[in-house]
Amino acid sequence: MGAAGDVGQALLGERGALAAERTRYWMDLYPSAFTWNCIAPAGGDETHLHAAVALAQELQCPVVATNDVRFLDAAEFEAHEARVCIREGRTLDDLAALPPLTEQQYLRSAQRCRSCSRISPKPCQQRRDRPPLQCAPGVG
Repeated sequence: MGAAGDVGQALLGERGALAAERTRYWMDLYPSAFTWNCIAPAGGDETHLHAAVALAQELQCPVVATNDVRFLDAAEFEAHEARVCIREGRTLDDLAALPPLTEQQYLRSAQRCRSCSRISPKPCQQRRDRPPLQCAPGVG
């Protein structure tokens, strides 16, 4: 679950009771598998991040801290900008019209994510302590 999902939108709309109700729905639908995905935003607004962690702690829902990955290595930032321009039919001078791109949107290691995380390590630890999910072939 992130800021764009149903729970995230309820949190951003300051509808905490609705966010809690929706989180319980997802936790019931996916028992022992539902996890909050908290992404540190590129733009710096951490409203959703802090609200999600507080709700997750209240409901004892595990949290995974990740980053908004757009390319594999920090050195690929300029190439990524060029690819975005090509895809969108824009020039590098016209990037302001697009969602913000930053050099920090590379694929970080788990250790690097933990060191950069602005959320409490306790909810993140809960997820690492859980057994791996098992999938049964042919089910569903």
